[in-house]
Amino acid sequence: MSGGVMTGLILIGCGVLFIAIGLPLARGKVSRNAFYGYRTPTTRRDDRIWYPVNAMTGIWLIWAGALAAVIGLLLLVLHDNADAQRLVLGIGVPALIVCLLLGIYRGWRLARAIDEEIHRQESAERGE
Repeated sequence: MSGGVMTGLILIGCGVLFIAIGLPLARGKVSRNAFYGYRTPTTRRDDRIWYPVNAMTGIWLIWAGALAAVIGLLLLVLHDNADAQRLVLGIGVPALIVCLLLGIYRGWRLARAIDEEIHRQESAERGE
């Protein structure tokens, strides 16, 4: 089995795994826990932060999984063209990394925004 075929199969497997992990998060099916989800001190502190942040990052994981699977499928289809495989990897892998990093960054920003809003509301309720 050639390296491109093996890489394609690994990327498809990673894509399926990302999608399988992302779906329950996106659907709000994962409660706060110590092992699974977008776990930061902020998200783990409050369900009002945990669920929206994990829903959004779950969607990013699903997109990243779909992208990984497409890259893998392209590698399989182009198994006899090393130049095309290098092009797919050269464009696809950085795009996949950017997708994952954007999901992490957007999760952090959303958690921060929700936390700030909760603090504003609680301060207003106390009359501060």
